[in-house]
Amino acid sequence: TGPRKGLRVQEIHFHPNADLALLRTQTGRAPLSLARAAPDRGADGFSLGYPQGRSGDVHARAIGWARMKSFGRYHINEPILAWAEVTRRPSDLSALGGLSGGPMLDERGRVAGVLVASSKRRGRVMTTAQSSINELLTQVPQAQNAPVALARPIDAKNFTEHGKTLRRKLTIAKVICKVRQTRRRP
Repeated sequence: TGPRKGLRVQEIHFHPNADLALLRTQTGRAPLSLARAAPDRGADGFSLGYPQGRSGDVHARAIGWARMKSFGRYHINEPILAWAEVTRRPSDLSALGGLSGGPMLDERGRVAGVLVASSKRRGRVMTTAQSSINELLTQVPQAQNAPVALARPIDAKNFTEHGKTLRRKLTIAKVICKVRQTRRRP
């Protein structure tokens, strides 16, 4: 309760070939545990975060592997896992923009991927492959805090409660990028 205070990011580590970054603050929370294996087709996943800048959560089911290609500022060709959206909460959430970078949790609350894209028209969300997460983590000094597991399984009935709890504890936090503007010379 009360106003939130921002925490300055101390370190940023970018994956060289995937749309993935790791942010570390000085007073960071314990990270969530990582899933040991990729989810099977049809497995439930729960993405929790701040779509459209407000609290929101998505229940999805794994449908298969694909590749995401991006050109322009970033040139990326990476493996991703596609998920079919089952439920959005709140239900009036018009788009999932802003949920990118949020975790996709399996039924045990372990990170099965990180959300990188969505397609409202097709009802799909896409997450990084676990191999990309593991590759990034090998480049980063180990976190000081041991990973935590959820106290109870996450499912279609309680995923919004888990989202509220993880946001309140700042295990899942809203990231706001403050960009410095430079003066253009005439």
